[in-house]
Amino acid sequence: MKIRLGKWDKIWSKLVRERDSQCMKPGCGKKPPYVLNAHHIRPRGRKSTRFLLDNGITFCFSHDTGTDDSVHRIGNQFIIDIIGKKEFNRLDKLSLQMKSERQAIKEFEESLKN
Repeated sequence: MKIRLGKWDKIWSKLVRERDSQCMKPGCGKKPPYVLNAHHIRPRGRKSTRFLLDNGITFCFSHDTGTDDSVHRIGNQFIIDIIGKKEFNRLDKLSLQMKSERQAIKEFEESLKN
């Protein structure tokens, strides 16, 4: 399934990858020229955290989608082991707040000015 990435998704992805600069899976640490993917901790479809940089983490292709120990195959525990249960729960709570895409983009734009 191909995901359509808009302008703001691309900016979010770039900022997350620049912040982390490597695969965040413990023991990996691959850096460019390896392909790095920005991954949403809580689902991308939840508008309230879609563009929140705290809701992003960087993985190499293998740990994002490519192998049996990738985040998409193992699930939430993979992320919890990296960021901790408290941070995961905070993001989950934020992600359940109702917000329009337009409002999420506006807040993201404002955060980039600061």
